[in-house]
Amino acid sequence: MRCWWQIVYSVWGSCVGLSPVLKQEIVVQVVKFAVKMFELPATGVDDDVDKAIENILTQVNNVLSALLHNNATATTFFNLFALLSPHLLLPTPLHRQRCLASLHHLLSVLHTHPHAEMVWAGVRQSGTDVGKVLSKLMPRCCDVVVGVRQTAMAVIGLLVTGMRMKGEDDGVSITSKVEELKHILESNDLNVHLGVVNDLATIVAQRVDSVVFHSLLISLVDGLTDSVDQSASGTCVIINGLIQNRGQEIQEDVPTLIGLLLTALKAIKFEMPMNGTVAIIRTIARYHFEQVVDVLLAVPLPLNNEVIKVVQKLSRDETLNTKLLQRLMSLMITENRATNTMSGDASTKTVHTPAMAATAVIGEILQIDEMSTQTDEMYSEILAAILLRIGAAATDRNASAQSGAVDTFRKFIERFHHEKDEEKTTEHPSLVKQMDENGSWQTLKSPDYSQMIPLFVSHFSRTHSDRMVAVFTTFLPYASTGNEGQRIMTCALFAELVMYCQDVQLQHKLVQSLIARMGDRCEAVRVMGLKGLGNLSVVLQKSGEFGSQTLSMLLSCLDDSVDSVCLQSLLSLKKVLPCLSDDVVAPALISICIKLRTVFERQNNDLRRESLGMFESISHFGKGRGAGMIAEQVQGNLISFVLHVNDENAGVRLQARRTLTALIPLLESEPLTTVVTGAVSTDENVVIYGTFDFESFADSIAAVLVEHFSEQLPLHFSAIQLFFSSPWSVIRANAAVLAGFLVSHAKKRRINHQNFDTVCAALTDMLRESSAIVRRSAAFALSSVHFD
Repeated sequence: MRCWWQIVYSVWGSCVGLSPVLKQEIVVQVVKFAVKMFELPATGVDDDVDKAIENILTQVNNVLSALLHNNATATTFFNLFALLSPHLLLPTPLHRQRCLASLHHLLSVLHTHPHAEMVWAGVRQSGTDVGKVLSKLMPRCCDVVVGVRQTAMAVIGLLVTGMRMKGEDDGVSITSKVEELKHILESNDLNVHLGVVNDLATIVAQRVDSVVFHSLLISLVDGLTDSVDQSASGTCVIINGLIQNRGQEIQEDVPTLIGLLLTALKAIKFEMPMNGTVAIIRTIARYHFEQVVDVLLAVPLPLNNEVIKVVQKLSRDETLNTKLLQRLMSLMITENRATNTMSGDASTKTVHTPAMAATAVIGEILQIDEMSTQTDEMYSEILAAILLRIGAAATDRNASAQSGAVDTFRKFIERFHHEKDEEKTTEHPSLVKQMDENGSWQTLKSPDYSQMIPLFVSHFSRTHSDRMVAVFTTFLPYASTGNEGQRIMTCALFAELVMYCQDVQLQHKLVQSLIARMGDRCEAVRVMGLKGLGNLSVVLQKSGEFGSQTLSMLLSCLDDSVDSVCLQSLLSLKKVLPCLSDDVVAPALISICIKLRTVFERQNNDLRRESLGMFESISHFGKGRGAGMIAEQVQGNLISFVLHVNDENAGVRLQARRTLTALIPLLESEPLTTVVTGAVSTDENVVIYGTFDFESFADSIAAVLVEHFSEQLPLHFSAIQLFFSSPWSVIRANAAVLAGFLVSHAKKRRINHQNFDTVCAALTDMLRESSAIVRRSAAFALSSVHFD
């Protein structure tokens, strides 16, 4: 031990008499060498050894006090503290205790220094440094070692006495309080320690200025990862206490503080301080709710465990959970601003991150049992937020956002629609199971997301029909919102609800909402609205209340320039028409046929097929009030039906044959019916894969038309000439063949008509067509005219 004595005395002797002041780098080396003595073994083994160790530690304190005495300034004190403070965090209790003893000695010396008042004035002006000092000392008041706890409190007492904190002119009152707390720390009960540091936090919060307070609060976060479990827990209590006393003042610190707390959560190893840290964030949220939520939602996705723990804590707080849900849902619906991110020549869209994070958080909340009451009460709002989010993300072409919303929707289904399903029979299997089996989740994540809505609404109407009014009311504002995806989703939902609604008043509102969307600038919205009107067929079977209004709207949409809208109008009209009475349909029959003819002329095979199908659908009106009108329309469109039984498109070809077969009896001509039914097969396989002798069929049809409907020849020739300019070469060829046979049979019966020369001239012109099939058919037709 004699060697250590000599070293310590040498260092101490050098420091005491030095003048001028030592440079900082030399001071650092001296202090580092001096605190090496903290590593000496504990006393209590041998009296001589104990005495030697105590003398060495005394000399260490003398070295430190000499450094402070030789340059008595606030800066010197803070520098010495910074060099000593790492020992306060070491896992060895002896290091912590000896370090605190040295700090106590330093402050005691400072109180007796001739220039003490000047030094303390400097300390008081260095609020940031004071906060950092307190942040290292206060957690030690919960240390496992009683000596460490009490010495730490004593050091704090000396510090606050010297600072003469606000409201305590002589420092006596606060010193007495600190001394009282020091004696309480003799207890080994952790709860007692936590109560002490809570009182200490209140004392400090009520007396330090804002600079010290903010510095202390931010610096204390390091204590959450203290190697001593009890001290980390004490730090939680201290921070909580500070915020509870002055929470309104930390608004500017919230983003930084929450970020630090989330980072600390990742490093905390003990359960108690982990829970305490989460509780701190909850306390901050009670003062600055929106700021806390915004910081949480700014964390990169997927949600990490730390954010999930905080969300669960906030959700279980009765003063915050409803606000949290409302805030999240608001972000999901309104925060849909998209930004373009360029990558080479490609442009990709990413939706505002908080909305995506809010969606994920809602998914976590739906799995918290304690939130069942709140989520039940807000069923329609949560459903709206999720579905509208899916629609908005799809419109923004953000696959990640859409996928995240679908994942949350699954949790919604599991929360509200899974338990009830298990009580059902196999006739109504679980919705989750159905969606798993038919790939609905993937459909929801695609641009065709609205195709999944019928399945959901079908289940919803069976298990949650009592919520239908609330769901409609919640979604209604979004039927006319500026976001296309949200309008599409809303309209898709309404289009299905109208089928199951039993509430007459709600039914009226649904219909009016769907009709209002017919003028929407988005074609997908118009399509959904038309689909909803088509679904009214279920209602119209029971009541014709909406019949005239629905028919009028569907007919008007046949004029829509967008093919998909026009097609849906046809499909819906096909569903509705059989459910309408003759009184409703008869006045509109001519208008229907005219519009169908116009649609049929568009260059879209689906439209051509479905418009032909509509002609077939109106055939059953040919026996009532509209019999005469239907027969007249059949006669007027007969040439078109005949020509398209040989269309190049199989779907159009099949439907033309079915339509002709269904309508031809309305002309009440047995020869004509015999020709059609004998030559035209409506068997799908025959139509698609078989052959058809159109020339023979055209010859037979022409012969009957000339013999039995000669007065209609001008009408038929006019119709044929229109098809000479058809965009489809097969139809032009068919028209040429039929025209040739009509003229030929008319001549045989010595029927002359001014159209003959015009038709023959047109057939001659068709010989110069680029299409070989048209040239061949024109030549065949001319040969029929001239050589029969």
